[in-house]
Amino acid sequence: MKIQLRSSRKYLDMKFELSFTDKEITPWDGAYGVDVILESFITGIWCEAKRFLHTEITRADRALGEIFGWERTPAQDAYKPIVRRTIFGVFR
Repeated sequence: MKIQLRSSRKYLDMKFELSFTDKEITPWDGAYGVDVILESFITGIWCEAKRFLHTEITRADRALGEIFGWERTPAQDAYKPIVRRTIFGVFR
């Protein structure tokens, strides 16, 4: 299915093509392993994270990345889908 969208302004004539896929799409192209995501999430909690945003502390701390051997530390958005599927799925 292809949809073309055009702006109503003449000087902003932009064309977009939308398509659908069953493949999982992430902003990082699956660059983080599940082990890295879980370790960094638990480390964020260990560092007193009370909200997803507070887990960003692990991204800012390069020493934690070195200790755990993470090339890159996931952002808060990497945890949300996992928590939704696991924790919230259990209580439904």
